Amino acid sequence: MTISFDVLCDGYIAKKSVAADGTANVRIGEVQNRLIFWTKQFGAVPIEQITPDMVDQALLALIQREAPATA
Repeated sequence: MTISFDVLCDGYIAKKSVAADGTANVRIGEVQNRLIFWTKQFGAVPIEQITPDMVDQALLALIQREAPATA
């Protein structure tokens, strides 16, 4: 069975949005914000096709995104 990265993330968020006691998990927003970045990088790519080079490129994009602008 092949599953894409975005579907995997959606399932994770859905599962973790409810705490063990049945209440809303207020911390899911933090995780969801991080997963939005990764989903933008990998989208519908099947998880078994994500390579270390793709992760490295995504990390470089993250570093560049968070680097302060120079004048």
